[in-house]
Order: sequence, then structure tokens, then C-alpha cells
Amino acid sequence: MAYTPLRVRTHASLGRSTLTDAAVATWAKAHGVPAVGVAEYNTFAGALETAKRLAKDGVQPLTGITQTLVRGDATGDLTLFARDAVGYKALLRASNAQTLANANQPPTAAHWFGTDNLGRDLATRVCYGARISLAIGIVASLIN
Repeated sequence: MAYTPLRVRTHASLGRSTLTDAAVATWAKAHGVPAVGVAEYNTFAGALETAKRLAKDGVQPLTGITQTLVRGDATGDLTLFARDAVGYKALLRASNAQTLANANQPPTAAHWFGTDNLGRDLATRVCYGARISLAIGIVASLIN
């Protein structure tokens, strides 16, 4: 199966992508790309939602995860895609192990507010949780 890794990110990776799921599906269909790889950083959170929407639009999603690897002062990203249910379960285990290894970290350059007990970035969670309140506040201030 041919696929194109677009380095597409979803809402779970704030600031890394401005593409919508519909835009990716439209691009894939227009260019004859039958499958698109979608991976999130250290989580499956947004990748699964995006995969469902792409499948609904007739594009085969390849769900994956990008693990950030750290060794000494060097860091790098490794993106892996699941080929089948066995691969998906292996990626899920790797994701959970990586996430739990990052649990309860203090603030750093990578995680401005630190991480919670499940290793999730608190700054991302605050921004994602506040999006509706911020939108309402902005609209209300524009009306006045």
C-alpha cells in the first residue's frame, strides 16, 4: 500500500499543524494518495480521532506515534506506524511506557507547566481546555 507521511499533527499537538482533517482528506483524494500516516507526539490522543475522520472521508489512515527519544544531551524523534492490530497494541504499550516515564515532571522548556500523573503536558491541556472560554471571551469583547 502506498502512503505519504505528511507529518500531519492534530489538535493534540498544538501549534504543529493548521491542517484540518477534511483538508488532508481532500488533498489525498486530489493527488491519488489512498492512505495517509497520522502520528502524534508521545500519544495517540488526536491521531485516533483524525484516523476515524479520514476513514469516513474514504482515505485509509495509518495510525502511529512519534516518540521523542533522549540520550544525554541529544534528542530526536522516531515515528512508527501500526500495520495491524498487533502493531497497534505494541505502539500503545510503548506510548504508555513513555508517557508514564514522563509523569509528574517539573516545568521544563519542553513542558512549560510540567506534566501530570499520566505524563501529559499540562500547558497543552490548559490551552485545549480553555479554547471555548477564550473564544467566548473574544467574541463578547468584539461585540461590545
